[in-house]
This record gives sequence, structure tokens and C-alpha cells, in this order.
Amino acid sequence: AVVSTQSTGTRKVTVRVLDITHQPMTGITVTGGHTSASCAAPLFPSFTWYKDGELIEIGDDIYTITTTTDNDVTTTLLEILNATSATDGSYVCMASYNESGVEGGYVMSIPATLSVYRIVGHPEDMYVLYSSDISLSCTMNSTVTSIIWYHNDHPLSEEESSDITLSEVARGSELTSDLTLRGVTWTSAGYYYCEGVFESIGNVTSTPAKVFVRGLWTEPSPATVVLGHTALFTCVSRGEATITWLYEDGRHRIVWV
Repeated sequence: AVVSTQSTGTRKVTVRVLDITHQPMTGITVTGGHTSASCAAPLFPSFTWYKDGELIEIGDDIYTITTTTDNDVTTTLLEILNATSATDGSYVCMASYNESGVEGGYVMSIPATLSVYRIVGHPEDMYVLYSSDISLSCTMNSTVTSIIWYHNDHPLSEEESSDITLSEVARGSELTSDLTLRGVTWTSAGYYYCEGVFESIGNVTSTPAKVFVRGLWTEPSPATVVLGHTALFTCVSRGEATITWLYEDGRHRIVWV
């Protein structure tokens, strides 16, 4: 607000220019999180809030608006209680003086962007065969500082193994990170998740995906036995599997399940 005093003969007239004295600031949160924006104006205006040009209606569990006045300054606070993708957008407040006995109508704030950082696509559980290749992916809805992959809480990197490949692809406002593992072994089984690092709110972690590795744990070994004696062969499989035994002597083929 700008206050000036002008003298007209023996009469002094005070002119006060009304404006938004406190502008809403950009806010960032995670899905289900809380964020807020506030603005203030002199005297006693009534406030309304708009999201992407549409009037915000109060009456659900997403938004609350409170207004306070102190020292001839009125402040309005918009709170987002349960942030979702639907609350992403540009917010402005409008101070209206039409009912305050002040001429001039209304003043608008500058837009403030309130964003929700979230995992759009989480890695999924999978069953894989021993020595095969697998690929896991996760997608964030905004640009992140970095995306880190973990296996059983251990961070993964291409420097750690030549069998690990990490790649990122940006599509519009989404960023997808792919993790590829070549020639999985028994130690490849376990939980995998990605973590997005954001400068403003810290880290956002995906839902873990469990990888099950299937295959023969112990294969039968060749054996030489005396005629009429017993030969014992052992085959152990990891994961849910049906083991089938085959006997072939060149002329006969017998199958046991």
C-alpha cells in the first residue's frame, strides 16, 4: 500500500493505494501431504481463491481457507490438507473491496504454483528364470534431482557391476527411470525400489517390488554304480516348480514327475 498526504489550500487529503502486500509463494508437497499459500492486503477486504482460473469451493476435505485481521491488514490462508494430482495448479487470491466502503473494486495477487511430487508408475513384482534378464521401471511426475535404485536397501550403480544398466527418459512432465539386470542369479532375488531426490521436499520412495528367481539350485551329478545297486540323483529347484525326471538310454525314454 502507498500512503501519501497532499495539501489543497488548508486541507490535507490522504491517498492510500491498495494492493496485495504479501504474495502467495510456490509450494511443493507429496501425495497426501499438506501445503499452503497465503496473501495479505490492507484494511478489510473479502478474499476469494482461484485455481487455474476456477473459483475454489470449500466443503470437502481438500481445502480450508482462514482469514485474520491485524493492524488494519487482512491475511488469508489457503491450505491443501490432502494433496493429489487434482490439486496441482496455479493459485491466485483476490482481495475485494466492494463491501468495505472503499472505491476501487478488487486487486489480484500474482500466481503461485502448488505442485505434488509423486510416483506415477511403481516397479512391479515379477518371477524370472535363473540367468535371464529383467527390467524394472518407475515414473515420477516432475523433474527430480536424481533417481536412485535400491536392492534390499543397497543402492545400485553401473559402476558396481557391468550387469546393471540404468537409463532415464523424459516425456513431458514425467521422468521414467529403468533398471536392467542381465543374467540374474540367486542373489538377485529380493526387494527393489526407486527413490526420487527432490531439492525442496527431500526424497520420495516408490512401493517396493519383489523379484523371485526360479531355476535349478542343485543339478544331478553323473554317477557310476555296480549293477544291481542303487543310484541316487538329487535335483533341487528354487521357487515354485514341478520337477520332471527323464531317463534315456538311446532306445527308451521314461519320464517321472
